[in-house]
Amino acid sequence: MAIVKVPTEERFFSHVQKTSGCWLWTASRDKNGYGAFSYRRRKQGVNRSLRAHRWAYEHLVGPIPKGYLIDHICRIPACVNPAHLRTVTPRENTILNSRSHQARNAAKTHCKRGHPLSGPNVWIHTRKDRPGCMERRCRRCSADWMAAHRRKQG
Repeated sequence: MAIVKVPTEERFFSHVQKTSGCWLWTASRDKNGYGAFSYRRRKQGVNRSLRAHRWAYEHLVGPIPKGYLIDHICRIPACVNPAHLRTVTPRENTILNSRSHQARNAAKTHCKRGHPLSGPNVWIHTRKDRPGCMERRCRRCSADWMAAHRRKQG
């Protein structure tokens, strides 16, 4: 019995179910729901395994810039539709996908009084009670607080 070699792209798409919008990966998935795809690289002659959405992006859109991640716009880890994928930095990925306190604060663009938390109006405060913990602070609010504090002190 002869071994039939199926082209990589054909094998990839045999595991894709195109639904309304999302292209769902139907083969193996990891514990987080991301598809896993293995293929043989002709030039190197070695097998390579990677997440299915990364293969889809690299082969249907283009190379992934070094240090960038692929973000699912649709928020469905099994989706391999290139229209639902985009490159983001690790920081952008944390802000976009995390619900943590740090991610919520990193996403803030203005302080609670409406001043911008960027450029010359922001300074980084290192907390003495928690070494390594840094916070962005609004210069305008800090200056207003200090002026009020000095007035109280007389």
